[in-house]
Amino acid sequence: VGNLNPAPTSPEAAVVKFLASRMRGDNVWEEALVADRSARLERQIAEWAEWTIDGFQLRGRKTTGGGGVYLRVFFRITIDDDSDSGTDEFELVPDGNEWRIAGIPT
Repeated sequence: VGNLNPAPTSPEAAVVKFLASRMRGDNVWEEALVADRSARLERQIAEWAEWTIDGFQLRGRKTTGGGGVYLRVFFRITIDDDSDSGTDEFELVPDGNEWRIAGIPT
């Protein structure tokens, strides 16, 4: 099966931290985000307030031209008692020796 835990300083670790925290219902997810949040990110976060994450799976990584990455994630979510699933991308940027989320799917 191999190691299912992403390296603690990887882009994948930031996304797992964010999503696992959202599933638990605590506020640790905020630590995975960039410190200087854009208005776009704030709108995305507000939209997530209505979502319940039922499950997720990391599906792939794509490097951006600016040194960041996009991580493709499959989700199972519930919004207002309606279940849905699909694949979307998180935008991540390097921050020292760690990675932070700069954009979340909506």
